[in-house]
Amino acid sequence: MKSSGEVTIKRGGKTYGATYVVEHGMVTVKTHTETRSIELGSDLPEEVARRTLNEIIDSSRPPQ
Repeated sequence: MKSSGEVTIKRGGKTYGATYVVEHGMVTVKTHTETRSIELGSDLPEEVARRTLNEIIDSSRPPQ
């Protein structure tokens, strides 16, 4: 079964968004700059997508 959705995160006055697709036990999260696939495991797909979006945001921000 294939499902999909969208997640958003507000941080520092900005809103970040991503789409995700769940297929074959994997969650593929896509932003305008990056795509990552993560194993679904026992978490809800939206939780995995939101956590992955946070990781993408963190990795794209310059060190402070």
